[in-house]
Amino acid sequence: PSLNFTPVNCARDIRIDLLRGYFFAIMTIAHMPEHPLSGAVRQTVGLVSVAEGFVFVSGLMFGMVYGRTLLRNGVAALRRRALKRAQDIYLNHAAVYTLVVFSAAYAGLDHRFAANFWGVWGRGLLMIYQPGLFFLLPMYFLFVLLGPLALEQMLKGRTLLVWLASLAIWMAAQFGVGRPPLLPSWFHPGPFNALGFQILFVAGMYFGYRRATGRTAVPSSRFLLVASALIAAGFFVARHEAWLIGTSHILPLDATTIWKYNCHPLRLLNFAA
Repeated sequence: PSLNFTPVNCARDIRIDLLRGYFFAIMTIAHMPEHPLSGAVRQTVGLVSVAEGFVFVSGLMFGMVYGRTLLRNGVAALRRRALKRAQDIYLNHAAVYTLVVFSAAYAGLDHRFAANFWGVWGRGLLMIYQPGLFFLLPMYFLFVLLGPLALEQMLKGRTLLVWLASLAIWMAAQFGVGRPPLLPSWFHPGPFNALGFQILFVAGMYFGYRRATGRTAVPSSRFLLVASALIAAGFFVARHEAWLIGTSHILPLDATTIWKYNCHPLRLLNFAA
């Protein structure tokens, strides 16, 4: 029965466009040099940042668009399309990285380039060295490259297996897997642990694929709505306790920094709500 789904021609959803535009705008503002709006755009709704939202929506779009490709044209077409997309992501990463590294070296802005310029450049192209914000495209490259495997399993009725595998990988990230010192000495990823963030992309894929098949991802539930609202409100108060209730002891300092990089369980719960 899992092979009999007919792809649905989903009309463009302005809500998704709105979210994507919002995430782009806030990420741009948040990564500018310090300015009056800096504090207003950083995790303002709780232990949730635009990073989690953007990864989830990217997975949602992947599940919708590539899910329809899978249902209409089969596994081979899905793999070809995903491979082409991964190639585009890599070429963008390589081009921007090359431009930045060569420009910085030419201007003498970074002492690391003087001693090992070609090593820094080559390791960056291999994505085993991800300085600054150069970890984002390699992470998406990985997600898009492996995404078809998850969609194929969903098509075969093995959605539970996909969820269990994603949860197991996410749990491993909570114990330090995917971050130093549990990494080879030659691999230097950025701050975000892709093994933790993949659960957001997989969740997005699940919802997107369900939509592509014409099925509902989350049932209508007043209890679920109320519970989610209460959880989100609780995290909002905890995030802004200093100016809401005059205290600052509910959450540790790591809640908005270190916890973010591994997609900590409390942050995942806040995002889900």
